[in-house]
Amino acid sequence: MRKNTDAQVKQQAAVQSLQSELEKEREWRRQLQDELLSFRLRLSKYESRFAFIDETVKPKLSNDIAQLEQKISERKRQEDLEQQRRAVFMLEIQKRLQSVITEKDLMSLPTFS
Repeated sequence: MRKNTDAQVKQQAAVQSLQSELEKEREWRRQLQDELLSFRLRLSKYESRFAFIDETVKPKLSNDIAQLEQKISERKRQEDLEQQRRAVFMLEIQKRLQSVITEKDLMSLPTFS
C-alpha cells in the first residue's frame, strides 16, 4: 500500500510539474501574442505614414522636380539664345570694321607693335 501511495505522490508531483510547465508555456505564448499585436500596431502606423507620404509628399516632390527641370531647360535655352545673339553682334562688328578698313583704306596704315 505504501508503494501505491509513493507512486501516487510521484504521479501527482509529475502532473503538477507538467501543469506548471503548461502554465509557463501558456504565459509565454500570451506574451508572444501581445508582442505580435504590438508589432502589428506599429506596422499599421508606419504603413499609414508611408501611405500619407505616397499620397501627399511624393506628388509634390515630383511636381517640384518637374518645375525645376523646366526652369533649368528654359534658362539653358535663354543662355543659348544670348550666346547666339552675342555671336551675331560680334560678327556684325567685324563686318563693320572690315568695311571701314576697306572703305577708308586703313590697311595701309602702319601698325605699332
